[in-house]
Amino acid sequence: MSSTLIREAIRRGDMEFAAKMLGAPFAVSGEVVHGRQLGRKLGMPTANVIPPLHKIMPPNGVYSSRTIVGDYIYHSVTNIGFNPTVADNNSKRMETYVYDFSGSLYGEEIEVQLFRFERPEMKFDGVDALKNQIHKDKAGTMEYFGTHPDL
Repeated sequence: MSSTLIREAIRRGDMEFAAKMLGAPFAVSGEVVHGRQLGRKLGMPTANVIPPLHKIMPPNGVYSSRTIVGDYIYHSVTNIGFNPTVADNNSKRMETYVYDFSGSLYGEEIEVQLFRFERPEMKFDGVDALKNQIHKDKAGTMEYFGTHPDL
């Protein structure tokens, strides 16, 4: 097993290959911070984590993910990037919509495991187009986890 091969797989977004090489899914951990709360306004609140600067990260885009909160594991969908449709700064972040979770995660340490690259990050014509794509992303990740019941 080569660490160079693992880093290359992560950098190209091949999360399934990286997981096989690592023996576990690639994960990012961090404290949930406040964002613009746009996800909440769209009916899909997200947990925002600023990735550590030293961490090798996969390409910007949307991923099927699983989020660990304390002793609980949830399926989720994660976007990594700069949020070009609504961004007001140039900070890279990781935003995760956690399925079937209610409550506040602000200040909590979470772990987000990335399983599959779904699509690259893109700029939409407006918030309505973004909202429609988020629903499609959620459906795609739910289908992924439905075909992988062991995850």
